[in-house]
Amino acid sequence: MRSSLGKVREHFALSESIEELWGRYRKRMPYLVRCRPDVMKELSRLRVFG
Repeated sequence: MRSSLGKVREHFALSESIEELWGRYRKRMPYLVRCRPDVMKELSRLRVFG
Protein backbone atom coordinates (compact mmCIF):
# COMPACT_ATOMS: atom_id res chain seq x y z
CA MET A 1 0.00 0.00 0.00
CA ARG A 2 2.77 2.42 0.86
CA SER A 3 4.36 1.98 -2.55
CA SER A 4 0.99 2.90 -4.07
CA LEU A 5 0.91 6.01 -1.91
CA GLY A 6 4.37 6.88 -3.19
CA LYS A 7 3.05 6.74 -6.74
CA VAL A 8 0.02 8.86 -5.82
CA ARG A 9 2.28 11.33 -4.02
CA GLU A 10 4.52 11.62 -7.06
CA HIS A 11 1.69 11.83 -9.60
CA PHE A 12 -0.11 14.63 -7.76
CA ALA A 13 3.08 16.32 -6.50
CA LEU A 14 1.88 16.13 -2.89
CA SER A 15 4.06 17.68 -0.22
CA GLU A 16 3.04 15.26 2.56
CA SER A 17 5.38 12.40 3.36
CA ILE A 18 4.28 8.85 2.68
CA GLU A 19 3.96 8.37 6.45
CA GLU A 20 1.58 11.35 6.68
CA LEU A 21 -0.50 10.11 3.76
CA TRP A 22 -0.60 6.62 5.29
CA GLY A 23 -1.78 8.06 8.61
CA ARG A 24 -4.54 10.07 6.94
CA TYR A 25 -5.60 7.03 4.94
CA ARG A 26 -5.78 4.85 8.05
CA LYS A 27 -7.84 7.43 9.95
CA ARG A 28 -10.40 7.72 7.14
CA MET A 29 -10.61 4.06 6.15
CA PRO A 30 -13.28 3.07 8.73
CA TYR A 31 -15.55 5.79 7.33
CA LEU A 32 -15.01 4.75 3.71
CA VAL A 33 -15.67 1.01 4.01
CA ARG A 34 -19.08 -0.50 4.60
CA CYS A 35 -19.62 -4.11 5.59
CA ARG A 36 -22.51 -6.11 4.26
CA PRO A 37 -25.37 -6.55 6.74
CA ASP A 38 -24.65 -10.27 7.19
CA VAL A 39 -21.03 -9.47 8.09
CA MET A 40 -22.14 -6.85 10.62
CA LYS A 41 -24.55 -9.36 12.16
CA GLU A 42 -21.78 -11.93 12.63
CA LEU A 43 -19.37 -9.34 14.02
CA SER A 44 -22.00 -8.31 16.57
CA ARG A 45 -22.52 -11.95 17.48
CA LEU A 46 -18.78 -12.43 17.99
CA ARG A 47 -18.63 -9.43 20.33
CA VAL A 48 -20.97 -11.24 22.70
CA PHE A 49 -18.44 -14.06 23.00
CA GLY A 50 -15.42 -11.71 23.33
